[in-house]
Amino acid sequence: MVTSTLGKYHFSEDEQRMDGGVRAGVSLLTTSAEQMLANAYTVRACAVKVVNRTQWKLKSAAIFIKGGHSVTAQHDVYPGTAEAFVAEKTEGTATSTYGTVSFQVEGLARPQYINIMWSVPFRRFINSNWLGVEVSQQYGKEDFNRMYYKPNSQMHSATREFRGQLHPLTVQTNELIITGTMGDGAKCEVCIDVSEAQAVAIDEG
Repeated sequence: MVTSTLGKYHFSEDEQRMDGGVRAGVSLLTTSAEQMLANAYTVRACAVKVVNRTQWKLKSAAIFIKGGHSVTAQHDVYPGTAEAFVAEKTEGTATSTYGTVSFQVEGLARPQYINIMWSVPFRRFINSNWLGVEVSQQYGKEDFNRMYYKPNSQMHSATREFRGQLHPLTVQTNELIITGTMGDGAKCEVCIDVSEAQAVAIDEG
């Protein structure tokens, strides 16, 4: 079996390839985010895909579902791979899917977490889809309320509506550049692309 190396992680050549040299992680080896979304039972669902183009593992830290539930598991995102999970509204109710998910960036000089907020509302004629991304030294179950109701209230944070104008949002730190996109449909995909900035501080310990 032929293998390629990225840092200390090894990937076989027969693993599923994705765009830009990124390989499918565990959750995407036999499916895609689009197919995962299509398989969701309810009419309000969100597939969150995280693409890791850095040398650091993005360790699954937590997921806080404020509305609905998670259909599939959240995975660590290894360097050069992509992972996805799906959240949907509670079946048989006129409700939305919304919440936050957090990943720890391992190997940096100080703890950093990527917090991702999503909201796909039930009442489409009143409310819109919202996406938020931030880099923080902490995470918690109150992240959704802060990112949704007080958007852009702290450094390295961006939150906005995705309706009609679907331009990506970007957050940049000394180490990371994170780009987020979201569809405006009732069943939509979020894509979070994580790459390295020019200045890095690697924890040698």
